[in-house]
Amino acid sequence: MRKQYIAVTYDICEVEDLFMDMHEYVFSTDQELELLVKKFADIDIAPLVRVYTTTKEDSSDPTFYKDFHFEEYDCGCEKLDTNQR
Repeated sequence: MRKQYIAVTYDICEVEDLFMDMHEYVFSTDQELELLVKKFADIDIAPLVRVYTTTKEDSSDPTFYKDFHFEEYDCGCEKLDTNQR
């Protein structure tokens, strides 16, 4: 079986204590991996895309491969200063 990749996009907001998975994309090529992962981030407006690998046909038992961070999609929230409340 050929190696498959699973890219999971995440929405993150430290202010709201949010770390939520959004979508999962399964693909089988490592050509232009960074460009493909960037495309997924663009689609979901995701600051974080985690990529996993698997050799199982049903995409089970994935192994962590790499995190891709996209600063342009970081949360714009700012913590309120405790004196401003």
